Amino acid sequence: MSEERELPEGWVRVKLEEALFPGGTYNPRTGSDGEFLYVDIEAVDNKKQKIVSPKCILNAEAPSRAKMAIKTGDIIFSLVRPYLKNIAVVPLELDGQVASTAYCVMRPENGISS
Repeated sequence: MSEERELPEGWVRVKLEEALFPGGTYNPRTGSDGEFLYVDIEAVDNKKQKIVSPKCILNAEAPSRAKMAIKTGDIIFSLVRPYLKNIAVVPLELDGQVASTAYCVMRPENGISS
């Protein structure tokens, strides 16, 4: 186990499960006839750790993996080749959109900064 480091003043050490909870799911095919922004694995720039190229897709044409509901402040972490560090925080403009099931979506508790 690694050595514990001193935390900044006002911070506390907690287990991840105490600060984050899983995001929900949503199937866009069962929604309206509209469209949505889809965050697939290629949408994240792993050097900037930002979502840079979500795709606009019609609900009726949603890929089978488009089922992870995302909200502003969620943290998405790719489960596919995790060593590539495809990790990003969901920005305001993607609030209420959909990510691939290839992501683990983690939602911070109230009062926790992403």
